[in-house]
Amino acid sequence: VVLPEAIESALHAGLEGDAAARINLAGIPEAFRPLAVSINALLDKKEEEKQAIRHRLDEARALLKESDKIIEQNPMPILIVDPQFKILTANIAYAEMSGIPQSQMTGRSLRDFKIVSQQGSGLRQVLQEKRQAHGEVVVELPSGVHTLEQYGLPLLDEKGAIESILIVYNDVTRQREEEEEIRIQMENIAELQRQSDTIIQQNPMPILVVDAGMKILTANEAYLR
Repeated sequence: VVLPEAIESALHAGLEGDAAARINLAGIPEAFRPLAVSINALLDKKEEEKQAIRHRLDEARALLKESDKIIEQNPMPILIVDPQFKILTANIAYAEMSGIPQSQMTGRSLRDFKIVSQQGSGLRQVLQEKRQAHGEVVVELPSGVHTLEQYGLPLLDEKGAIESILIVYNDVTRQREEEEEIRIQMENIAELQRQSDTIIQQNPMPILVVDAGMKILTANEAYLR
């Protein structure tokens, strides 16, 4: 029940945002390989999504001024709001994700949506510093609770004042649920390891744990006595 170091290291790296971490399956015990394969798959997916959002965000910046049609048909959920956070435009992808009909979106305020939690830079930073802000929000929408990566871009007028804010979302709800499932598995494995150590140390029978070369790894109190 000892969690292999390679798995633990990859998990910590992935949860800290390093999607490039991978587990070498050659050194993983057979019992842990399904978990290692799942973790590698999750890290691959996370890296792909990170690259995809970067690519799509670059495209959105370049094409924003060319046509409202590009925003309307973009596969990423997109909003354009005024400096008071009232919605000016919502594309089809956002309407589908949120569960709010597109015809009922204009004029609503972002403050109408309950923010459960928020990490990183918020949209107020866009207003204050006139630069891109990136964060992650957990928000309650009619379609349910969503975990969204949020990218805010200021759109300036001819005088350099913020005219509106373009917000691009990436729905990572399922990804965060998978990460939470892995975290719970880690905690369960750690608890099993603690229980195993307790059973060995407190057992009234003398017990040794040795490696394949017969070198002693653990000796309980009964054995020492």
